[in-house]
Amino acid sequence: MATAATTTAKPLLITQQQTRSLSCDECALGKYKKHNNNNNNNNKSIANGYCTDCQLNLCRICLNHHNKGRATTFHKTIKFRSILNGVFTSVNNNNNNKNNNQNNNQNGDSGYDNDGEEDDGGNDFNVNNNNNNNDDNDGLYMETSRKNKKMSTSQLSSLNNSNKKSSNNKNNSLTPVPTTTTTTFDRCEFHRTQDKKVFCNSCNLFICLLCYRKQHYNHVCSGVNAVVIETKKVLAVDIELIKKCLETARIKIREIETEKISLALQLKMAAAAILKEQEVLAKMAETNSKELLEDLGTLELKLMTSLGAEIDDTNDKVKGLQSMLAEIKDIKSLKMADPVCINRNLEIHESAISYCNDITPYLNKKVNRKHVTFKSTIDWSKVANMRKNILGVIEGIHFIM
Repeated sequence: MATAATTTAKPLLITQQQTRSLSCDECALGKYKKHNNNNNNNNKSIANGYCTDCQLNLCRICLNHHNKGRATTFHKTIKFRSILNGVFTSVNNNNNNKNNNQNNNQNGDSGYDNDGEEDDGGNDFNVNNNNNNNDDNDGLYMETSRKNKKMSTSQLSSLNNSNKKSSNNKNNSLTPVPTTTTTTFDRCEFHRTQDKKVFCNSCNLFICLLCYRKQHYNHVCSGVNAVVIETKKVLAVDIELIKKCLETARIKIREIETEKISLALQLKMAAAAILKEQEVLAKMAETNSKELLEDLGTLELKLMTSLGAEIDDTNDKVKGLQSMLAEIKDIKSLKMADPVCINRNLEIHESAISYCNDITPYLNKKVNRKHVTFKSTIDWSKVANMRKNILGVIEGIHFIM
């Protein structure tokens, strides 16, 4: 499995003489048997290019077939003829290509590179769509899969503009190779000399090239760099979504905090208003209770005063009635010695009896107003009978006289 640590690779510095001493790594691994049988055992296949993903030297045939496998479809390859002392050569126009081809024909190298391999018309980067004769102004193509086409016109135009600016600034001089980063790989458990540079999507494993050729050749495989790039794209999309979610969450949190603060202020204001209203109601209740107590005290005094006066008046009348009753008792005890005196007394007592009859309803009315009924202790029926008897006696006396 590829480790996450990356190291900065130095610019590729190579000369034309050094390319002839390099042999093809694919041929050494024995990938193409027919190609190996055609070569002499004493002579190794001379490397004609280089794969930046596999970091392997490739001959012409291996270079042409490198991007046809599933595991190496998206790998980037470059020919050694485009690398001179650590710089890329940039073909500015088709005239330069023609001039270079004419010079090569005069030197006896028509159709072949300086290393003895067949030339493909100046296309330094391998393109899977067989567009070998379609060179743009800069002669550079991005590597794509067999299903993809070459770069879009907008990408080519931007690339051409950048190359033209750099060539104009340096008077069409050679541009240096940019510094790239390479990923360090783990060693294969089955082939200790091989690195795990291929990812098998069917088995979900990192494998080496030998494992791919022997066991996983019919599986869906891709290069580790392609997997890393695809994973980075997916992670970048996920990171953007997470950032958006975090921003949305922060906005919601701020809104909730603001609403919380406003609700807390409203709660404090409501509590203060309730306390204030409670104090006002308590003061009003205290004031009303004091006023009611004062009114009750005043009414009680007035009632007691009026009742006291009525009670005194009633007591006086009761005393008068009691004195009259005593006189009546005295009259009963009198003898018939003086009829005139008796008649006079009867008249006096008759007026007193009539007064008592008149005052009784008045007393009942006064007392009933206070829910009390006045009951007289005098039996007025007996008094009336006594009066009748006395009148009968007086008439008898007058009749005798």
